[in-house]
Amino acid sequence: MTWGTKKPSEAKDLPRCKQLLLNTKMDSTIELLPGAWTNVTLTLKGVSPNNLKYLKIGIDMENVIFDSIQPINDTKKKPKK
Repeated sequence: MTWGTKKPSEAKDLPRCKQLLLNTKMDSTIELLPGAWTNVTLTLKGVSPNNLKYLKIGIDMENVIFDSIQPINDTKKKPKK
């Protein structure tokens, strides 16, 4: 996650704004169900909601399990013996 204050209106101020962005990592075992929204409560300690103007969240999907999907059958014809 990356967060910070409001993006500056002038392009010349953008590099300084990017330097002030804060980052953290959050590990979770939240179950994301297919076809449904999942509400997630996020608390950034020491960050006032009044000062939070930018929030970027990414998902690292190293351990994704698709337990309801069946494997695709091999469509090549097997030689008859």
